[in-house]
This record gives sequence, structure tokens and C-alpha cells, in this order.
Amino acid sequence: MTTPMEPGTRPCAVASGVRPAGRVLVLLFATIALASSAAVAVDTETATSLNELEAQALVRANRAISLRALRDLKPNVAAILAMNRGGLTLDSIRQLPPETAQALAANQSSLKLDGVATLDPAAAFALAQSRAQISLEGLTVLDSVPLAMKFATQGTPVTLPLVKQVPEEVANILAKSRGDLHLEGLQTLDHPGLANRLASRKDALVLPALTTLTPEAAKGFVGTSGSISLPALTTLDDECVKGFARHRGTLDFDTLEQISQEALAVLLTNRGTLELAALKTLGDPPSPEVLKALEKQDGMLSLTSVTSLHPDAAAAIRKRKAPVEFFGISTLTPDLAGALINCQTIISLPSVAELDSPTAQVLLTHRAKGSSGFLFPADLAGRLPAESAKTLQRHRGIHFGSVNGK
Repeated sequence: MTTPMEPGTRPCAVASGVRPAGRVLVLLFATIALASSAAVAVDTETATSLNELEAQALVRANRAISLRALRDLKPNVAAILAMNRGGLTLDSIRQLPPETAQALAANQSSLKLDGVATLDPAAAFALAQSRAQISLEGLTVLDSVPLAMKFATQGTPVTLPLVKQVPEEVANILAKSRGDLHLEGLQTLDHPGLANRLASRKDALVLPALTTLTPEAAKGFVGTSGSISLPALTTLDDECVKGFARHRGTLDFDTLEQISQEALAVLLTNRGTLELAALKTLGDPPSPEVLKALEKQDGMLSLTSVTSLHPDAAAAIRKRKAPVEFFGISTLTPDLAGALINCQTIISLPSVAELDSPTAQVLLTHRAKGSSGFLFPADLAGRLPAESAKTLQRHRGIHFGSVNGK
């Protein structure tokens, strides 16, 4: 017997808004969708392409997505990946068309696209509008003002190690960057503001590819401090060198073979380590300005290629209070030893391979102040006659391997 329904009531299937047959279809489709999602498996380490279903599965995982092998990315798939709440790492993407760039720009976390070497203006503009932090470490040319503005204002280090030259309008923007600049591939530096911002970074500034520094750009180094290494710079004229006058911190010019006496005197005003690995002479004879600066320089002086010293230079070195090392001097003669004894600092001679008896006798006349004197390689003592080695080792101003404060 069927119980009559109360007026105004409907069967529960109707009350839920879905007819019984419709509910079955909804459940069926949901089951199929869940099964499809569960069946999608993406190897994020090796996948070179991606379809929409695979992209959706990655986004549903709700974590940062790293697809380091992905090379083919369509705009529709990029749009799905961009919805991910975490960052996207797509370092194998080489070409980024404007449509794909615009789709990716919708991401609001981070976009790491370090495989992209060049961008057309439309793609660069699209990325510049993104709220995500952008990384393009493989970029070889930065000529987009909007993208430069993006880099300068996103508050992270600007790392563009393959960019060789920066146009003036871009340099104007990067000079005001909130994050430190890393432009290790820079070959030409001709903007003072950019030079100043580069030198103002928290760690050492190393520009291993820089071969051209203009006098105007060198002005940007005035008043800066910290370590600056320009190992590829082979020339430094009298105008450029003024940018390094009274610098505070290490200055390293590995390939600077020849500079004027005026320029050398300026470099010797550095208050910190000065490395001139390729310089072959301090002057023959050195100018009065060089001699004065050589004596007063406040920091380690490292000379790799100087093989001999003019007597005037030796006299100035003897008066120094800061240490000096001569990697290029392999033979210490009695005359040179006599010019250097009674020095007030440590003179390091790591390439000296032997000490003859006359030179040893001169060294033993050295009057040490504290541990001031001469530092030789550790193995040299073993190559000397036993008695001579013992006598030298007992001298508090003659050291082998390290300064032991005897």
C-alpha cells in the first residue's frame, strides 16, 4: 500500500534538485574524472612536453612545479601551469613566444626560465607585467626597458651572467636596482651609475669578462669599498685609475701588465690587499710618487710576475708595515737580501728554491721586530745543509711555511 504524500512535499530525489537518472550520470562522470586524474602520471624530471590533462594534475598537487627537461610548451598548457600557487621552474624552455609568455605571466609566485637566451619585445613586455619573481639567467641580451624595470624592482638579486653589454637606458634602471647585480659576463662597462651599483653589492664584485672600462664608468667606483676583481682588464689609463684612488678593500687586476707610474702610484693608495699578478716591474727606477705610495700602502701587496727589484723599490719595501709577497722572485741574491733586511713587515718569497751560503749569512744579520722578516716555502729548509737550516730556523725573523711568531 502506498502512503500518500503530504501536500507540498516531493520525493527526496526531486528535493535534491537532481532526478534519479541525472544523479547516476553525475556520479558516473565524477568517477571517470577521478579515475582519469589518478591515471595521469608525469615524470617531472624527464618530461619534454605536456598536455592539458597532465598540467591540471600537476597544478592539483598544489606545490612548486619543476619541469627541468620540458622543451615544448603550448600557450594553453602554459595558462594551466600559471594557475599553480607555487613557483614554476622551466629551465629547458629555449624559445618563449609572446602568447606563451603572456600565459605564464599570470603566475603570481615565481617563474624560473633560465634556458631562454633571447626575448622579443612583446614576450619581454608580457613577463614584465607579471607579479611573479622572474629569473632569466640564460638571457644574453637585455634591451627591454619594461623587463629591466621588473628586475630592478622585484627586490631579488638581478642575475644575468651572460649579458655582455647593457644599453644606456637599461643601465639607468639597473643602477637603481633594489637587489644586487650579478653581471659576470659583462665585457664593456661605460655607465658610472651601473658601476657604482655593481660595487655596492654585499659580496665581492668579480667581473671576469670585463675588457673595457671607460673613464666615465670608472667614476662610479669612487668612494666604494669591498672586494673588486677585474681579472680580464689588461689596460688601465691614468683617467680610469682615479676611480680606485683610496679604495677600501681588495683590488685584483690579474692581467694588468703595464701601467704608468702615475697609475701605479694611485693604485698603491688602496687600503686593502692589492693584487697585480701580471705587472712585471715597479719601475726602473720607480718614480718618487710610487716609492712613497709603496712604503705607505695599507694592505697586502701581491706581485706574481715581478722578478727583480730596483734598489730604491727594495728600500721602500723595507720601510713598509703591510706585508708583501713576490711569487716571481725565484733567486734571492746577497745584494737583494741586504737591501731588504731589517724590514718592518713580512716579505713572502714562496718561489725561492735555494739559498746559498752568502745569502744565508746576510739574512742572519736581519734584526727582527716581532716576527717581521722573511717567509720561505716549507720545503726549502729540507733542501739546505742541516746546520744552515737549523741556524736559519732558530732566527725569529726567518720563517719556513708559516709565520710561527718565534
